[in-house]
Amino acid sequence: LARDTRLLILDEATNGLDPVMRAEIVGLLQAYVEDGAHSILFSTHILNDLEQIADYIVFIDDGQMLMNESKDELMDSFLLVRGGTDTLTEQQKRSLIGAEYNAYGFTALVKTDDGAVFGREYAVEKPSIDQIVLHTIRQRKGGTI
Repeated sequence: LARDTRLLILDEATNGLDPVMRAEIVGLLQAYVEDGAHSILFSTHILNDLEQIADYIVFIDDGQMLMNESKDELMDSFLLVRGGTDTLTEQQKRSLIGAEYNAYGFTALVKTDDGAVFGREYAVEKPSIDQIVLHTIRQRKGGTI
């Protein structure tokens, strides 16, 4: 940062930091890119950091690029749905991505366009990047992680 480099390449930059230091580092990185003349290539497993800093997300799993889009487009592409399984229709079941089932029902992603098939008996909300990645990997691994 001191040399005014236009591009930083960071690998797990906030890994192992306590919450106060993590917030300070994220704040410094946000300030660094604010002018639009500086960029950061950020490799991380701490996806909450990406929600605060990233403009674009490239998600690679097992050597395959699964997503490559702006953070806003990615977050607008999915909805998180929760609810009971007893009233799920076949159409609704087919739209679920990476569904996780438990004694209380299910939690899954759906494409935003598929959200309309879920009525008021389901909780539908915007997912975090962490939830998008988790359910996408769960879907790829056949429902288990």
